[in-house]
Amino acid sequence: MFAYAAISKWMDFSRFRAAMLLQPIPNQLAHALVYILPPIEIVIVALLFKPFVKYGLWLAALTMLAFTLYVGFGIAGILGHMPCSCGGIIENMPLGMHLVFNLIFLTLPIVGIYIYLKEKRKEVQQK
Repeated sequence: MFAYAAISKWMDFSRFRAAMLLQPIPNQLAHALVYILPPIEIVIVALLFKPFVKYGLWLAALTMLAFTLYVGFGIAGILGHMPCSCGGIIENMPLGMHLVFNLIFLTLPIVGIYIYLKEKRKEVQQK
């Protein structure tokens, strides 16, 4: 999902940039995020491979938590109008569906962290 999101943003960079600049956040932050988000998404993908999986899972969970909170604030009306700047087919989802999508993709790294920690505990106990 992170690779897809990053690639779709880069494939239609001008559209992604325009949508980011319409977000209800300070313009300087939006400008920075245009160049920061896709590389972060690619770094997450790279970190999900051994031996860095622990870091990839945590970064994926934190990133999805931030995205999920942002969508949740949008649904609650706290942020006002929020054009989606996700890229690809994801940007066509209504906010409610987007929240469900984000919650699912937030749950995945959390489950991964749980499994990782459980396996590490097992390894320590076996020594």
